[in-house]
Amino acid sequence: RGAKEGEALYYQINYRRYSPGTEVQTFRRGDLEAGRVLVEWAGAMLGDLIPHRFERPVHGVNLDCRPTPRAVSEWVPFEGPQALRSLQIEVAAEDLVQALRSTVLEVRFDGASTVWCPLGEFFGSGPAPREFSTHWTQGKWIGDRYNLMCAWPMPFAKTAALRFHNLGEGEVEVRGSALVGPWTWDERSMHFHANWHQLSGVDTRGGKGMDGGGAFDVNYLTAEGRGVFVGDTLSIFNGAASWWGEGDEKIWVDGEAFPSHFGTGTEDYYGYAWCRPETFATPFHAQPSGAGNLAVGASTNSRYRLLDGIPFRERFQFDMELWHWAGTGMDYAPATFWYARPGAKSNVAPDPEAAARPVSRQRGDVVEVFRVPGALEGESFEVLERSGGRTEVQDVPQFRWSNDQQLWWIDGAPGDHLELGFDAPAAGRYRVVARLTRANDYGVLKLALNGAPAGEWDRYHPSVETTEVELGVFELRKKGNRLRVEIVGRNEQALPRHMFGLDALLLSDPEEAR
Repeated sequence: RGAKEGEALYYQINYRRYSPGTEVQTFRRGDLEAGRVLVEWAGAMLGDLIPHRFERPVHGVNLDCRPTPRAVSEWVPFEGPQALRSLQIEVAAEDLVQALRSTVLEVRFDGASTVWCPLGEFFGSGPAPREFSTHWTQGKWIGDRYNLMCAWPMPFAKTAALRFHNLGEGEVEVRGSALVGPWTWDERSMHFHANWHQLSGVDTRGGKGMDGGGAFDVNYLTAEGRGVFVGDTLSIFNGAASWWGEGDEKIWVDGEAFPSHFGTGTEDYYGYAWCRPETFATPFHAQPSGAGNLAVGASTNSRYRLLDGIPFRERFQFDMELWHWAGTGMDYAPATFWYARPGAKSNVAPDPEAAARPVSRQRGDVVEVFRVPGALEGESFEVLERSGGRTEVQDVPQFRWSNDQQLWWIDGAPGDHLELGFDAPAAGRYRVVARLTRANDYGVLKLALNGAPAGEWDRYHPSVETTEVELGVFELRKKGNRLRVEIVGRNEQALPRHMFGLDALLLSDPEEAR
């Protein structure tokens, strides 16, 4: 990406090794146009969650039940050899958010319990009912009921059974069906696994990370046996108005000393970048909710695999680094999906205590935000003029900005200016103090307030911090005051970004300052 302009492009690059002598056809750009119709058809097919274009007949099994609080439903049994081809359920509850987390699906295949996962994570929605559709999962509203569907094929040799645990305090109604069809079980067949666990209220300052945040690895899954890893869903609750997902994924296959898959960031792994909160759903990546990406709240991301499933012969380990810009408390809940031959084991055990935890915070309960009393917040100022660079609101709570935010001017050059407009509580004469940020890439800046000089300030400092500087005494209007910022250079030790950060202005009676 260019320093000042241009589109930032991110890639997920996977490869497949073939036996020596295998003939392969080199891809050429013209192949896209030649195969355009086929590519468009494949995209539409992959994103269309029909219970999956079955080659053989299937039959339905009724799953209607009403788990009572702190209770479990009866087992729904199946005889094999067969495969569960899809599950479709409608969930109704007075507290639907809580029900999607505390209602857990358990499935046994050939006597082994391999699926234990909250409904929200199993079907990809997380604990918030949102509409989305991928190749394997779907969530949508049908009237006042939330409809969930998945189409993972789940084969078994002799028997299978499923049931629902209600770990919450309210009644939950589950109404739906399973489609079951023939399957030839042989030495290559595998059982489907879905595991879930949560780090509740984890302190993100668990290590030394970016801009003072924490960084440490969260183990999604360690599995022993022979199998294929096919995807995961991550639900988080972010306790700060700051980005949580810089951490890199690391995947070890069959006891490697160094991970053969080493990523560039959680957001890149889940198919987007720049901490974007917008919702999206594609065949193999989805963000049904991004509300907690740059704000206090909840987000859910999924990445599913088909051709890029990761096979392993003996052992599989997946860790994701939790690298947050802020020091805060966070709920971090990964679910993993994988196939394995009978007898495979994982390190993720059922966690009914975590699934039963109230998730009301994830609907936006108030989290304490640092504020300076009486501050005129810089992020609320109007940008009237800007001769270069760009401005944005920056959210990084550990820097103790009032309201956890500042107005940030980035990548201007000497001679560039920025004009900001703001209102005062009333017209009058005020002592004005500015809360300004300083760091190793901030510039030397000249300030003026309503045309009167307000000092020249070198904002270089080896680390990021916020300080108060005395601008002077000024006559302010109730409406339409102007703060002018001009870049005049940089400290010889500073990086050439010439940044400026305004947290707030503080107004007081000049007589009281004497």
